[in-house]
Amino acid sequence: MVHSKSVYEDKLNKLRDGFSNGIVYRKREFESRPSLLEQLGKHLQQSRKLIETSEEVEKESIKKLETEIEVKQKWLDESFAAFNGLKTTL
Repeated sequence: MVHSKSVYEDKLNKLRDGFSNGIVYRKREFESRPSLLEQLGKHLQQSRKLIETSEEVEKESIKKLETEIEVKQKWLDESFAAFNGLKTTL
């Protein structure tokens, strides 16, 4: 059975929409993840330095900020560990 070109093009477009877009998205996410996590790590370090050099902020505010930084740092460390174990394919 022979079909017209448009039938094959429609099938190809359906396959692209169903599969390749998700694959391309996952690939881009995989490639950009390390730099984004590194940026977050740098921001956390900058926040720590700000706390160390700031004498004008109340101690309670500093404590709260330190706690938040530690929570984010823990998440970042766990994320790095989890992402390093991921495969690029399913």
